[in-house]
Amino acid sequence: MARITTHQHVQAPLEQVFEYFVDFERYPEFMKGIRWARRDESHEGAVRFRYGLVGIERECSVVAEVDRERHSVSWYGVEGPRHTGTAVWREVHANRCAVALDVQVHPSDLVGVTGSVLGLLRTRIEHDLHRFASYVERETGNRPPEGADYRAPSERLFEKVFPIDDTQRHS
Repeated sequence: MARITTHQHVQAPLEQVFEYFVDFERYPEFMKGIRWARRDESHEGAVRFRYGLVGIERECSVVAEVDRERHSVSWYGVEGPRHTGTAVWREVHANRCAVALDVQVHPSDLVGVTGSVLGLLRTRIEHDLHRFASYVERETGNRPPEGADYRAPSERLFEKVFPIDDTQRHS
């Protein structure tokens, strides 16, 4: 099992940030490898994702439990890789919040185990969370510096070896 915990500050009001996070259909706009996300009618509260991982297309479904009062989202996989996670937000001040993310993944194949051992899964999650923050800041008018590249060297190398074809992203 791999456990990844990380956090990120977002320069935007807590309520807005939370609403962006629970709009699962927007995930392809900031998460590397996610091709599409849509409601999955086979389970109550489920979302189905299509994603690419090292050139292999896969799908998974998760059940997400959204608690608007506590500003938290918990999820667990019901199809695809076994994983669970929790994201919790707190207000730092009127126009800034922080999100804490805790994800547990149980890799079941060679690609998943290798990615976990090499730290690629951790890197991907951390940088997807950072891209989420940048995305929300841009959408809400709090733009980060132009040309800022927040990827770690390992993520740049990973993307050179296993490029993502963005033309298939929304298909």
